[in-house]
Formats: sequence, C-alpha cells, structure tokens
Amino acid sequence: MKIKTFLFIIIVFFSTKVFCDEISNQSVITEEYVAKVIIEGKWGTNAGEFGVQSGGTSIGEYDEVYAPNSLAVNTKGEIYILDLINNRIQKFDKKGKYLLSIPVDSWKGEFTSEAGIPVDQNNPEGDVRWVRLIHPCESRGINIAIDSEDNIYYYCVKGYRNYEWTKGEVWLFKNDRLVKKWETNVMERFEPPPDYEIEKQKIDKDKEKVIIKFKDGRRMEKEVKPHRKLRDTDIFSEGTTKVFKKRNEFMIGAPSIFNKITKKWEGEEITYVYDLDGNLKSILKGTPPIHNDGNDYGIEIKPEGIQIIKLERKVIKK
Repeated sequence: MKIKTFLFIIIVFFSTKVFCDEISNQSVITEEYVAKVIIEGKWGTNAGEFGVQSGGTSIGEYDEVYAPNSLAVNTKGEIYILDLINNRIQKFDKKGKYLLSIPVDSWKGEFTSEAGIPVDQNNPEGDVRWVRLIHPCESRGINIAIDSEDNIYYYCVKGYRNYEWTKGEVWLFKNDRLVKKWETNVMERFEPPPDYEIEKQKIDKDKEKVIIKFKDGRRMEKEVKPHRKLRDTDIFSEGTTKVFKKRNEFMIGAPSIFNKITKKWEGEEITYVYDLDGNLKSILKGTPPIHNDGNDYGIEIKPEGIQIIKLERKVIKK
C-alpha cells in the first residue's frame, strides 16, 4: 500500500508540472476521497425515514420505483434530501443527525391497471407487469439544489394531463423558510444560476485557457494541458471547472485523452484546487465535487431503505 501511495504521489506531481508550469516551485498538499455511510434511513413516514413507491409487489422488483433521488449540501455540510413520497425535504447535520423537515407539494401517485381500474398495491389483480403508476396529483417533486449563498431551491412539475407534465414550478427557501415561488419551462431538472461565468479558449490542439469571470468583476485565468502531448490518434477532453466562493476555492479537473486506437481514456483523474487569488492549495485524486461543502455525496437504494454515502476529502500528504 505504501509503494502504491508513493508511486501515485510521483505521478501526481509529474502531471502537475505538465498541467500548469506556475506551480513547479510551490509546496502543495495531496488529497483523496474517503467514502463512508453518513445516513441510513429506513422506509417509513417518521422523522429520518423515507417514502418509497414501487410498480411491483416488492421494492426493486420492477423499474417503476419512486424513492429519494435528489440531495443538496450547504457550505456547513448540512444535508437536504428530497423525500418526495412523504411530501417533504428532510435536513440532517454534517454528521447525519436528523434536524427538521420542510413540507412541499410532491408525489401523491396511485396504482391503476392499464384499463384504468384501481388496484390494491399490496395485492394487485392480474399480471402485475401491466400495473403502472399514474399521477393524478397536484405536483411531483423532481430535485432540490443549493446556490452559493446556501439558499435552497425545490423544483416540481405540475399539471399532469395525457401522461405528460405541462408546467414546472420553483420554490425558493432562505434559512429553511419558503420566501418565493415561480413557474418555469424547465421540465427535467432545475439548477440555480451560478454567480460566475466560465469561458474556455483553445490555445493549441493540446492546451486551453480556462477563464472564470465573477459578477463582482474579479477574473481568474489558468492554462491547462493533458498529461502528455496529443497524437493524431487522440482526442482532448476538457476538464470540469467548479467554484466554491464561500470556501475560497475553485477547482479544475485535469483533462483526459481518448486514444482512438485503444478506445480507452488515458490520464489520472486529478483535480487542481486553487484559492480565489489563483494560488494552488491542493491536488485532489478524483474529479471536482459538486456540493457546496467541497465533498461529494451519493444515494444508494437498499431493500430496507436508503444510504447516503459521503465522499470526504482527506489529506494523504502534506
């Protein structure tokens, strides 16, 4: 394990020098993601439990399963999970302790047969493969999101007709209290607009410039390269850029190379973490996180409930 770690550090620092010449004389830390289960919620309606609805006779038997599929995390590490079947957003602290619930209009579906005859969810008559979920409800929750100021957005679709949703609605919460609603044409997912713009300029075939423009007038520029020069058989893939203003961080994922001969991606999944003055803070093994506390999270659906997996950034070398 020590040998693998040592080799990884050598690879990282070599690719760092290729990626951005300005950091060759800087001393930076190296980080990696460490996965751990932070929340385990059973199916149910009590605090800390989650609702589920399935088109089959058991959870996971058929594809039509409706369960929590959206979470958001603020800069404090507090976790919000959309519990759409129970018509609420549940909030947990950074250690996974339940804090409170925020009521929302969400899923109120029913089970019917193809012929439109109501059936018993627990004991459907006939072939259950033909049992489907319909949505004779006011609204259905789709996702939640958090902006850079920790405001929460809840998005739902409303007006179900002829097996199609007809409009969307966004709810804005400040300090966990609803302050505003408005309609939107978005019919899939909603994301709050960022307070910055990202522009990418091609310098040559294997180099690009990433420019971050903030609304307050600040501007950051970084030149990025893949881990080696491109050949005629290669395709340059842009790295992901993410800004965390309250954490004084912005991140750029190292570009990868797709080799058209081997049909494989090449290069380490490496993210370069800078402060908002443009100084390199750390090198993260993995892609940039999407959540506001600088970590990543995932939802796993189990027969007995859900698990929230936290991918936490940990320092492995200073």
